[in-house]
Order: sequence, then C-alpha cells, then structure tokens
Amino acid sequence: MKTTTLIIGLIVLSGCFKSSWSKEDKAAFMVDCQNAGQSYDYCLCSLVCLESDFKSYFQAQKNLATFSNQSAINQCVNSCFDK
Repeated sequence: MKTTTLIIGLIVLSGCFKSSWSKEDKAAFMVDCQNAGQSYDYCLCSLVCLESDFKSYFQAQKNLATFSNQSAINQCVNSCFDK
C-alpha cells in the first residue's frame, strides 16, 4: 500500500514540472522496462526519475551509462519502495 501511495504521489508531483518526454517516449520506456522483467510500479517510478534528468528517452538510452549522477537516479527509484 505504501508503494502505491508513493507512486501516486510521484505521478501527482510529476505534473508539477513539464516533462519534455513525448507520450511515445513514455510508452516506449514503459514497454521496454516491463519487457526487461521489471514490474509496472518499478517502471513508472523509474520513468518519473529519468524524466527529471533527461530530455527524452533517446537521450536517457544514449547517456545513462555515462551519466555522472547515476546514484541520484538509483536513490530516486529506491525511494519509491522504501518502507
């Protein structure tokens, strides 16, 4: 229940900033993430975290491996599931 509440909160908060990701980018990310074996909740949380650091899904794919603030993204995703 806490996870669901936190994810709903992230969705609401994500509405407070203008994401530059297109609907197609978001949908492609969610499909790719779930096809990689992750849960819907994990993917949704990851999407919110990545949107704040990358302008598009393409940019995230291209630069994530060399992104200097990788630990911040990991902390963001982990915070969705902390009890």
